[in-house]
Amino acid sequence: MRSLEKRRNDLLETIQTEKDAAKSETLKAQLKEVEESIGKLKAEASPIKEWKQPVKGAKAIILAGNTLFLGRENEVLAIHANTGSIDWNMAVDGVVHGIVAANGSLLATTDKGRIYCFAEQGAPQQVAESSASTKQHYFDQDFSRQLFGQLDQQTGYALVHGVGDAQLASQILRDTNFNLVCVEEDPLIAAKTRDRFNEKALYGKRIVVHKKLGNRLPYPDFMFNFICVDIGALKGKEPLLSEYYRLLRPFGTLVLGGISGAGDSLSLPKKRLKELVANGGDIDGKFHALKDQQWHVINRGKLPGSGEWSHQYADPGNTACSEDIRISGDLRLQWYGKPGPYRMFDRHSYTTAPVYSGGRLFTLGEKILYANDAYNGRLLWEKELPSLEPRVNLPRDCGYMVTDRDHVYLAIENNCLEINARSGKTERKFSCPKINDEYDYNWGYAAMADGLLFGSSVRSGNFYTEGRGPWYDDSGFKKAKDSHKVLSDCLFAVDLAGNSRAWKYNGVIINSTIAIGGDQIYFVENRNPKVLQDKSRRLSGGKEWMALYLVALDVKTGKPVWEKGMQFEQRTPVFFSTYKEDILMLLRSSTKSFDLRAIDAKSGKLMWDREHGWENDNHGAHRRHPVIMGDVVYQQPRAYDLKTGEEKWSTSKVGVGGNCGTLSASSTMLFSRLSDYPGFIDLGQEMNKENLVEITRPGCWINIIPAGGMVLVPEAGSGCSCEYSIHASMGFLPRKN
Repeated sequence: MRSLEKRRNDLLETIQTEKDAAKSETLKAQLKEVEESIGKLKAEASPIKEWKQPVKGAKAIILAGNTLFLGRENEVLAIHANTGSIDWNMAVDGVVHGIVAANGSLLATTDKGRIYCFAEQGAPQQVAESSASTKQHYFDQDFSRQLFGQLDQQTGYALVHGVGDAQLASQILRDTNFNLVCVEEDPLIAAKTRDRFNEKALYGKRIVVHKKLGNRLPYPDFMFNFICVDIGALKGKEPLLSEYYRLLRPFGTLVLGGISGAGDSLSLPKKRLKELVANGGDIDGKFHALKDQQWHVINRGKLPGSGEWSHQYADPGNTACSEDIRISGDLRLQWYGKPGPYRMFDRHSYTTAPVYSGGRLFTLGEKILYANDAYNGRLLWEKELPSLEPRVNLPRDCGYMVTDRDHVYLAIENNCLEINARSGKTERKFSCPKINDEYDYNWGYAAMADGLLFGSSVRSGNFYTEGRGPWYDDSGFKKAKDSHKVLSDCLFAVDLAGNSRAWKYNGVIINSTIAIGGDQIYFVENRNPKVLQDKSRRLSGGKEWMALYLVALDVKTGKPVWEKGMQFEQRTPVFFSTYKEDILMLLRSSTKSFDLRAIDAKSGKLMWDREHGWENDNHGAHRRHPVIMGDVVYQQPRAYDLKTGEEKWSTSKVGVGGNCGTLSASSTMLFSRLSDYPGFIDLGQEMNKENLVEITRPGCWINIIPAGGMVLVPEAGSGCSCEYSIHASMGFLPRKN
């Protein structure tokens, strides 16, 4: 068509300039033939018109015949290629990343691991329980509501030992979001159950059935959130109580019983259950005698001796130590999976650490928050956060995400969101106070203690937000602006129970120095007139560092307890405070060394001070965060007695090294990036040093979290071009549990 149209245009130009009449007639005849050919082609062509169809967030697109197939989040669309009209659309689970058309069918894959097939005859059949079966409840209805309502969570993995008529499995699938594993003694019942759920398009998607082989079930420790055993369905076989206990995740529930009148079969485990409850420090039990059923309900709690990591540096005191006594050096991989590098911050960003509480791990990505089951790795939910800007360079700022067992608190713009830890739904929003009407403010610091939520107000535009590009590795010589400290205009507390502000303290506060402990909150305040009058709220070098004061407030009232004037060298790459056992540690990194000062937290008096050199001036060796483990403060490459300042040992003896990253700790182990990989030093095993794995890397700040009896390593190597073959989140568990 285009060549004919070009030929027509050329002939028109030639005819206009041709003076010979005969040649002109010949050219006109040729022009007529070309125009007839063009007209014939247009007549034969399909009546395609230009069209537009707004489709947001398309991730995959193909053309098959006269249909465009598009995939996006939770949806596949078929659009008529000639008209742009939507012929049909179907809901799917997850973001569609792949579409293939073949043999009259359309295949679509999503990031949830689902594969969908759409046939020519129409939409796929929606499989549901029949009306008769949906009315049947295996459990007594009142007991069912009570049982499922009290579960710690209804997403994860469930185990049924003894399938029976499959009504128990059906109710669990119907009333919860668990993926279900059934273990059956009888191979015929197992095969029949597979067929039953395969017909409903549930087998392999929500449920699998395994034939029991031996008395040790082939699943890892702590895998299941919910375990249910109908003793009658075991047909005389003894329940595997020790196995159920091994497999039950902390904060999970075990239900064991059956139909009343089953005789001695129900009394068999009763004595052993009582012994288990009496001897187990992490479980409690309750017996339910119903009209037609009897059930023992065992709820497992927190693992004895396991720790929490609820704040940026583990706790409100910033110790960077979970005090978890269960973690040992003999670790094995428990799980790996999401989140991966997609939508995670670049490893050079030094962004917020993951936080853990109550068996759930929370990891912040770019405009998204992930919640994982810490024990089996199941991704519980994802929360889109479109207004979340990438807040990075945390060594010069402060933590802004905290958690307890029930909620996550996350600072976004001028609010702190209270997010339900189980569902991901926002329940409340708290706003930060506005100090000066000339400026907009964002919520800065976030911490929790004694039923209070603590925050600070930072003038908008002062956070570091360039998440990809800058390394923020200034040692005081090249890019000084990378180490300027973010400042707040006030510090305040919110009474969570009363849903009201408890107190507010106005002052220009260095965010990285805020710490809580001993019923007091501590920080370094800058009262330099030049800083007070400046529009910027980033503390640079020079005279701006004069007029610093270390301040202690009563944590409940906000009233001053004491303050002390301070003198520091003016340039400092990092400036931190940590608290433990009535001692406040101040750490400052000058242009060549670390300066540690131990302060009596009750009076503000200096107890001791030490100074030692860096390992080097790059890859983070000059901006390490301190760790307080037991009665020792670790500041690479040295360790000191917390109370006396006596030097204990040097980390250079065991080769902690100068790789980027900083230390995190349990009660006896230090974790960091060792020899390029995530690794540990076991202080209880003659300084044994090992790598967790040698296929991935941690981030450049804190993302190795020893808590809950686990070592949790969410993905944080995004953007790295080094020789690491795996980018995934991982969980490690001690072999001896």
